[in-house]
Amino acid sequence: MKFARTVAVIAGSLAALSAADSATAANLVYNGGFEIVNNTTFVPGMNGSKMSFPTAAPDGWAGGSGLTFLAAPGTADDAAKYLAVWGPFPTSSGPGASGGNFVLADGDPAWSGKFSQVIAIPAAGAYNVSFAQAAGQQLNYHGATTERWRVSLGSAGTQLSTLMSIPSHGINPWQSELMVFNVPSAGNYLLEFLAIGTPSGLPPIVFLDNVSVEAVPGPASLALVGLGVLGSVARRRRSAAHP
Repeated sequence: MKFARTVAVIAGSLAALSAADSATAANLVYNGGFEIVNNTTFVPGMNGSKMSFPTAAPDGWAGGSGLTFLAAPGTADDAAKYLAVWGPFPTSSGPGASGGNFVLADGDPAWSGKFSQVIAIPAAGAYNVSFAQAAGQQLNYHGATTERWRVSLGSAGTQLSTLMSIPSHGINPWQSELMVFNVPSAGNYLLEFLAIGTPSGLPPIVFLDNVSVEAVPGPASLALVGLGVLGSVARRRRSAAHP
């Protein structure tokens, strides 16, 4: 009976911890898929729209300059649109890509500029920053290029995404990225993206979609393993008592 009561107490505690984990696991980024736009002439989800920041910046995001663009699906390799890349470029396939609007930027930071969103972090701890990235080379240019994103989360630091290296006229299809930032305390943190590519004259074009910031699962997830062990012990004890 004592063992059963112990298991019940642990289970109750884990239920409370699990509820707390769920509360902090929500995506803290607003409009991470870039579907809400502050310009009525940009039609989300329709081929034909591609506008530079901040003219058609996604709602909730700030910054971006020069050659940072919000793009509708189907426009990445549309030769009629500025900064089109060699194709064919996938419109919706690939891990992490929403199939809707996305951001593209010239890989030369001098031309694209940072864009950001203030994120309200509820508590200190580890946070996952995830997103989808892709890359291409601007149409009618030639030569191998490299592309990646520089990602910052305020005082929690700065990281570089996986380097994408593509041949002349090549593309790197959508791929999922995951970074872990250790946040020192609750507060507002600036989530910031900057396109980084080489060489600037060719030029490299970097794509972004489905941005998310979520708390790394806390002690409840680990403790559930311990509860499973206790349950296994309890089953063995019952088996031994009733062969």
